[in-house]
Amino acid sequence: MKLTQGVMAAVSAGMLIYAASVEMLAGDFIMDPSLWKSSVGKQALALVSLLVGAGAMAVIGCVFLTFPTPHSL
Repeated sequence: MKLTQGVMAAVSAGMLIYAASVEMLAGDFIMDPSLWKSSVGKQALALVSLLVGAGAMAVIGCVFLTFPTPHSL
């Protein structure tokens, strides 16, 4: 029973994080007319910044996965 609740809570949290991320990205890249009218360089900088941020979060996640948790000590 507890395993099922944990899995369902994790799936629900993942869906909420995904929906929020898509909403933020759509607001910044699709719905923002000032970014449309800006130069290609500024648009490329925005995209590169997004990718660098996603990469940094992935690296941080991988680094913390290698650390032992308090329960495994």
